[in-house]
Amino acid sequence: MSTEVALVVLFAALLHATWNTLVKAAGDKLALTVQVCLAAGVISILAVTVLPVPEPQSWPYLAASVVIHIVYYALVGLSYHRTDLSVAYPLMRGLPPLGTTALAVLLMGETVSLIGLLGVLLVSGGLLMLLAESTRSGAIDRRALLTVLAVSLLIVTYTINDALGARLSGHSGAYVAWMYVLLAPAMLALGLATRGRDLMLATARAHWKVAFAGGACTMLSYGLTLWAMRHAPVALVAALREVSVIFGLLIAAVVLRERLGRVRIIAVVTAVAGVVAIRMG
Repeated sequence: MSTEVALVVLFAALLHATWNTLVKAAGDKLALTVQVCLAAGVISILAVTVLPVPEPQSWPYLAASVVIHIVYYALVGLSYHRTDLSVAYPLMRGLPPLGTTALAVLLMGETVSLIGLLGVLLVSGGLLMLLAESTRSGAIDRRALLTVLAVSLLIVTYTINDALGARLSGHSGAYVAWMYVLLAPAMLALGLATRGRDLMLATARAHWKVAFAGGACTMLSYGLTLWAMRHAPVALVAALREVSVIFGLLIAAVVLRERLGRVRIIAVVTAVAGVVAIRMG
């Protein structure tokens, strides 16, 4: 992986950790998640006026992406309601690289070097340490764990779907912009159905600046990630993006005052070793 692509993915990871922290800090996680998606949709309306229309062969992938992301965002909000960011975020982002690597090889015919594969294993292995630590300490119960595992499965699904869709679209930025334009109305309907009009309006008034910051972060983060997947193996990009977990843990410790224990620090160090291996791969 080239240095340019690696730096782009690391920046995307920082943006991803930022918007997840913004959601965790909110009172109603799902309501603010919906607001973030609406803000991303508004920004995307401006983007699609200047970007080319995605090629028709990518449209089925766009439709599938919208459906997958509706469920994904709903479960992300629920996960942060049920457990700490420093527990849920590493687990939901640490598990997918293994599944993504397997599907990228089987479905997309990608090849991964041995050192690249080692990097993927180190990233996932380091973060899976958090699963044992969290389960043993009681920081995550069975219901919350099932929610996080469902999010992990959705991440694998949308990563492969959108990597294929972006490559067929002819322009990854246009693909992401149209995805959020289509996703925003569906997320608004979800918010109104589950939280009601009054709460959604109150959240918008109180947190519109945070929502737009989060919307910009999530849109730019995903757009950069899909761009990188057009220039490097999907498996390596997907794994490298999970350095967002490191950023998330640090943000959670500094901003949200969540505790970092010895096991979590060892897990971070292991994941960093994986990042180095992926760069070398």
